[in-house]
Amino acid sequence: QYDEGVIEYEKITGKKEYADGYIRFTVPVNQEITDLTDTTNTLVDKSTMVNVDCILSLPTTYKHYGSPTKLIMMCHGAGRGVSGSENWTTIDSYNSLVNRFKACGYAVFDCNGYKNDEQGYNAWGCQRGLETWRKAYQYVINNYNVETDFSIYAFSMGGLTAINLAFQNFPN
Repeated sequence: QYDEGVIEYEKITGKKEYADGYIRFTVPVNQEITDLTDTTNTLVDKSTMVNVDCILSLPTTYKHYGSPTKLIMMCHGAGRGVSGSENWTTIDSYNSLVNRFKACGYAVFDCNGYKNDEQGYNAWGCQRGLETWRKAYQYVINNYNVETDFSIYAFSMGGLTAINLAFQNFPN
């Protein structure tokens, strides 16, 4: 059973939350060219674009209108992503953490930012991974009523992603 805020959200937008409580979306990330100033999801070169999986979870207080919802970027650790049969959303401690943030009124998003490695860029905190986080953030603020300022919560190897994003003064 969905929370009241999510049911209202679905009626108005037609977008559905999955049974596990996460909204799933993808963002296209160019594997060849990393443009730090690009905040669009435009296709630069079809042969080098990869759709990267992302998730969003909304609090029960979420409304598509009025005051925007606070936002947390969750940078998960190594060993799992947010898609596939063995992902972070299948781990009780991860879901418990997300649910605690939601109980405090935060929307939470996460993505497979570390492993978009068509060209061999399979390193935590790498530029292609950071581009994925930027694109996921842009998608969330463009499609949901959330604040543009956000907090980052990172654990384990996700800390490297968070530090690199902060170092680059993301999103500004």
